[in-house]
Amino acid sequence: MADYYLRRGNPVGHTHMQIAKQDDYILYGPVRFLEDIWRILLRYTTGYGYRLWLAGLIAAIIVIVGGEVYKYAYESGSIAPASVDVLVNEPYTQKGIPPRDYPRFQPMVYSLDIFLPIIDLKMESYYLPVRDTPLGSFARGYMLLQIISGWLLTTLFATAVGSLLREQRQS
Repeated sequence: MADYYLRRGNPVGHTHMQIAKQDDYILYGPVRFLEDIWRILLRYTTGYGYRLWLAGLIAAIIVIVGGEVYKYAYESGSIAPASVDVLVNEPYTQKGIPPRDYPRFQPMVYSLDIFLPIIDLKMESYYLPVRDTPLGSFARGYMLLQIISGWLLTTLFATAVGSLLREQRQS
């Protein structure tokens, strides 16, 4: 049925049928707990590979929210330079301003650096949330959530792309 839609020039119908086919496999196929959880994750994050933009949208939301969390935490003093030399530096201890040669904190780059599992933008190694403050603890928790979701989404994205490529080769 999905191929019928594709031959008739209706790629949206094809996509809906392919997603419905995968949904039916979860509902009526053999029960394999871990495989079903993986399929459900694929369903809601990439549309089984037919809606890869979902993973991009979820990633963008996580990174943007992270940028706002880290911006607010930095402005309130709950994110500090990771370098001990900077922390004991007189301008920093008096005014809370890192030296001129220290990289400036950029919350969106920091958020993206935390989210992307393989790419290192170097921002994460220069700043860390302060554990002693509630906002610093929250930022650290969000950081953990962001690291896990970054690895999970990139893995799901790669799996979905691989499945699509394999499916196109077989047909």
